[in-house]
Amino acid sequence: DWNSEWAQRQIFFTVFIYKVSGDPQALERCKFLAQQVITAVNEADFGSMEWYAKETFLRTISDLGGFILDWCYDDLPVALRSDLVQAMYTQTSEFMDTYILSSRGTSYVASHNIYNTIICNQNTLVLYHASELTPAQQNTVESWYRTIYDKLVNEIIPCWTYYRDDDGGWNWGAAYSMWSFVRQFQLFENMKIATKTNFFTSLPWVQNSINQYIYLLQPDNKTLHG
Repeated sequence: DWNSEWAQRQIFFTVFIYKVSGDPQALERCKFLAQQVITAVNEADFGSMEWYAKETFLRTISDLGGFILDWCYDDLPVALRSDLVQAMYTQTSEFMDTYILSSRGTSYVASHNIYNTIICNQNTLVLYHASELTPAQQNTVESWYRTIYDKLVNEIIPCWTYYRDDDGGWNWGAAYSMWSFVRQFQLFENMKIATKTNFFTSLPWVQNSINQYIYLLQPDNKTLHG
């Protein structure tokens, strides 16, 4: 039930349990969840969705559909995998057109824009070279990736650097917002695993951020914000 607050966690842990156990029954659950993602995309009326509702939907489907496709790619039946790839391509196309490539998306609230860019980057990495894509679709995925990578390297990461490095000072508020370490490190891990691009070592401020993050929650369970 996509209306359940537990839906995302259920998918995450179902796939995780399958990967660490190899349990055939857990794989059946993954297949079921893959079909739920496919159905949700196929039944979505993107044109009538409210701006924030569509953003939430696309974020959820991206994260969970991509998680299933990435971790279970070799284990899904070919027909089901093909449908899941096409669903992920369809929703990524809507995500890119609405929140990354459009003028409204480009001028959108910075924290939302950054998070959406990270998620779309993840989508392109998951879809890259999926055998079920047509050559034209694969070219589009590569074009999306280049556009997003340029935005990350020339716009977003310099902004992070300003607030993390000596020039901008340490901004604790930014650390808790959607500019957070969790989002940043999600991007850095994705890039390191999928493309061997290591932002952990190429950005001087990252190691300091890792050290500082340890102290965001103090032993008395109070944060540095008080």
